[in-house]
Amino acid sequence: MLQYERCRLVRIKDMLRVGEIEISTAMLEEAKRHGEIDILTEPYELRFDETGNLLHGYPAAGNICYNKGIPQIRKRGMQMDSVSSPHGDPGRVRLRAFEPEHIKELHRWLNDPVSIEMVGRTPLTYEQTVKHVEKKRQNGDLVLAIANEDDQLIGWIFLQHIEYEHGRAGIGILLSPEARGRGYGLSAMRQMVAIGFGQLRLNKIYLTTRGINEQAIGLYKKVGFVVEGQLRKHGYSGGQYYDTYFMGLLASEWSAD
Repeated sequence: MLQYERCRLVRIKDMLRVGEIEISTAMLEEAKRHGEIDILTEPYELRFDETGNLLHGYPAAGNICYNKGIPQIRKRGMQMDSVSSPHGDPGRVRLRAFEPEHIKELHRWLNDPVSIEMVGRTPLTYEQTVKHVEKKRQNGDLVLAIANEDDQLIGWIFLQHIEYEHGRAGIGILLSPEARGRGYGLSAMRQMVAIGFGQLRLNKIYLTTRGINEQAIGLYKKVGFVVEGQLRKHGYSGGQYYDTYFMGLLASEWSAD
């Protein structure tokens, strides 16, 4: 079997596709400015596993995909050997573009009593939810939808505060009440971390969580995050003050898993 360098970023029409997700062309231009890619031709259809390894590609005959300046010519219908994930995750979810029509469900998830208790805030109106999503896009956050095995929307996940000059970004995730406790969060987090380290070339991904949210802390530790700091009595919820934990994961630690 011929060996190929994998193409991390692939433009299709007016979108940029990374594996099974779509990113706006604005992020493509941002990637260009930061030297993340060289040049991409279109149309080009590729499938990746959750860690960014190429599974197979279906380009138009003669199209060339450049990876770090090296042209890779593939023929239509060429099949590539599947590459198993080094983390042993079956990839139970798929990350795809978060669309405006998904906001209605996001509004429901954000106002779930458990979500409100874990974050410690008041309920949001639909208009506030719309503005919340718009603000994240204006800030350049990478916002993706989470779909289950039946392609049903079950959550969203995002990289925020992306600072390419420092190689770092924060991560956040929210699942629908019905999808919690079924392993979807672990699969989604691993895929998003792989995008952050593999596609965006980040060096560190971090997050904050309340000490009351023991389930989330356990999930983050499974992904590989470690507690880097503890802010005592930093958040208020349900009549009590709770500690807030700062957790981080380095690219070198992720690669060593």
